[in-house]
Amino acid sequence: MPLFSPLDRRRIQLLAVLEARLESRADEELGPMLSRWAGLSERQHRRHKIVELLSNSCDKLGVLAIRWLWESSNKQLAREILLDLMTSRPLTEVLGYAKVQRLYLHARADGDPEISRLFLAAPAALLRGQEPQEGDENEKMASVALGLRKSYARGRDRMRLDRLLHDRNPSVIRLLLQNPRVVERDVIKIAARRPTQPEIIQEIYRSARWIARYHVKKALVFNPYTPVDIAMPLLPYLMRPDLRELARLPNIEYEIRMAARKVLGRV
Repeated sequence: MPLFSPLDRRRIQLLAVLEARLESRADEELGPMLSRWAGLSERQHRRHKIVELLSNSCDKLGVLAIRWLWESSNKQLAREILLDLMTSRPLTEVLGYAKVQRLYLHARADGDPEISRLFLAAPAALLRGQEPQEGDENEKMASVALGLRKSYARGRDRMRLDRLLHDRNPSVIRLLLQNPRVVERDVIKIAARRPTQPEIIQEIYRSARWIARYHVKKALVFNPYTPVDIAMPLLPYLMRPDLRELARLPNIEYEIRMAARKVLGRV
C-alpha cells in the first residue's frame, strides 16, 4: 500500500508551493506590518499584536516573522519588537506548548538554529549538564523567613539590600528590582551571579526599568546560566568588542557564540 495517496501528494505539493511563495514575499509583507506595530506607543499593545500574529498564523509565517526580526536586528526598530516579544517568555504561557513546539521544529527543519533556540527556555548551562547547586534561599540571611526578606526588599536599609542581592527566591528579587534604592550595579551583580536559577534571570529580563540598561543586558548574555531564549534576542544590542569577546568564551554555549558571530557580520 502506498504511503501517500494521490490526494495527499497533491496537498503536500500545494503546501510546498504556498510556503515558497510566502517566504519570497516575507520581506515585502512582514516589514511594513511589523514597522507599523513598532510605532505603537504602548509596548504591551505591541507585544499583544506580535503574539496574536504567531498564535493565528501558520507555523511557516510565524517562523518567517521571527526570522525577519532576527535578521533585521541591526535596526533599532526590529530590535525593539524582538525584545518586546521575547519578554513575554516563556512563550508557552501565551502561545501554548504545542504551538511553540511546532515553531521550534519548523525552524529546525528550515535550518535556522538561532531562530529555533529562541523558542527554548532551558538555561544554556543546563543544556551542557552544569546544574546549579541547591542551597539555602539566601546564605547571607539563612535564618530570616521569606516574608521578612520580602519586607526588607521594599525597605531602605542598605546593608539588608546588599544581603538580599544573594537571594534565590524570585519574589524577593522582583521586589528588589522595584525598589528605587537599588542601583544598576546591584542588578548587574544579580544578573552575573553563577550559578543561578532561570527564574531569577527572568525577573530581570521582564523588568522594563532594568532590561533597558546596556550593562544589564551584557551581564545576562555573558552568564552561562541565562536561558537561551533570553540570551539570543539580547545579542543584537551588544557592541562589537563585547560580541567578539562573547564569541570566544568557552563557557558560553556554541550556538550563542555562533549567533554572536552572525550579528557581528551584520553590524
